[in-house]
Amino acid sequence: MKENLTQESSKKLVRVAVALILRDAKHNANKLSTDGTDREILITKRPSSTVYPGWWEFPGGKVEQDEAPEAAAAREIYEELGVRILGLIPLNEVHHVYEHAAVHLHAFTCRLAENSPEPQNLEVEAHQWIPVGDLPYEPFLPGNTEIVEALQSLTG
Repeated sequence: MKENLTQESSKKLVRVAVALILRDAKHNANKLSTDGTDREILITKRPSSTVYPGWWEFPGGKVEQDEAPEAAAAREIYEELGVRILGLIPLNEVHHVYEHAAVHLHAFTCRLAENSPEPQNLEVEAHQWIPVGDLPYEPFLPGNTEIVEALQSLTG
């Protein structure tokens, strides 16, 4: 245990905000079903120029200094996909240590704004709407595992 703490403390800590963008799959709309069933979530594929190229993840990115995680999530989603999100609700926070860095993830559930355009691949290799029950999609970033579990217990 002490070795893990020493190893972790030597890694750069990166704060990341991710958006779990949900929609009602049955109606293919941005309104969410009241019973939590038939929901889809938007996932993105990491570009080849990044660490873990080609891996799937929840969209989002680094929280800038003096930036609120909610603001970072909204900003990053707009930069990566060109969409606007609403109704950010904190789901959980996860700390995960990768080989290159220690990451503190802030996860928020949300939906697309009614007037938002459809997602575009601006800073991601690909995006896909999948049923929440199909998570984790392979290969999926390991730091997202606890977020997937929290999301499935919320929507299951």
